[in-house]
Amino acid sequence: MISEKALKWLPDRFEKLIRYGEFQGPGETITNEEYKARVEIAKQKIVDEGLDALIVFGDCYRMSNIRWLVNYRTIDGVYPQPMLIYLVPDRDPVFFLPSSEIPSAHGSSAMSVLGGDIREIRSDWAPFLKERAAQDKPKKIGISGYTYMDLEFWFPINDAFQYADVQRSMIIEQLKSKKNEAEIASMKRAARVSNAGIQMLMDLLRDSEGITELEATSLVYAAMFANGGHSIAYDIMIQ
Repeated sequence: MISEKALKWLPDRFEKLIRYGEFQGPGETITNEEYKARVEIAKQKIVDEGLDALIVFGDCYRMSNIRWLVNYRTIDGVYPQPMLIYLVPDRDPVFFLPSSEIPSAHGSSAMSVLGGDIREIRSDWAPFLKERAAQDKPKKIGISGYTYMDLEFWFPINDAFQYADVQRSMIIEQLKSKKNEAEIASMKRAARVSNAGIQMLMDLLRDSEGITELEATSLVYAAMFANGGHSIAYDIMIQ
C-alpha cells in the first residue's frame, strides 16, 4: 500500500516532472536519409575490408545492428524474433523477417527508401543464399552478430557458401559505436527519464514501507512517462 507520507509528495513530484519534462526533444530525429547514408558507409566498409558480402543478424533483444542500419526491431516474444540483412556493395539490402513482421517493416522501417526488398526469413533465406552463391560466387563473406546468430540460419549459410571464406565481422559494431548528435540527444533523454524513475523508486522505498511491487512499478513507469519518456525498452522488475 502507498503510505500517506508518499501520497503527500506524489502530486507535487508529478507536477514538476511534467512541467520540466521534454516530450519532443530537439534534434533527436534520425531521418531515412541518415539510414541511407549509413547503408552506403557500410557498403564502403565491406569493400575496404575485402568482403564480397555482409550478413547482419539480430533479434528483438539484440536488435541494435539491424536497428542502426534500417530502423527496425522485431517485437518481443517467448522466442526472440530473428532478423537478417544481406548486404553487398552494389545493390540495395535484402531484409529477412518472420512473415508476421513484414507488413510492419514495410510501413515503419527505412526499407521504404532502401529498395523495399523484405522477404520471409525461414522460407526464403536458404533459397536466396543458394541463388546468390550461384550468381555472385562470393569468395569472402562477413557475419555481424555472429556471437548470437541462431544455428537455423547458420546452416543454410554454411551449405550455400561451402567454398567461400565465411568469417566473423565487426563492421556494424564499429560503425554504430560513433554516435551522431541525434543519437546523443536520445541517450540524454533516456538517462533523464531513467533517473526520474529510479528517484521515484528510491523515494517510495524510503517513505512507503509495505508498498507492493505492482504499485511501485506503476509509479516508476508514470514518473518516466511524465518526464518525457516515449516507450519502455524492457519490463521493470522490482524484487
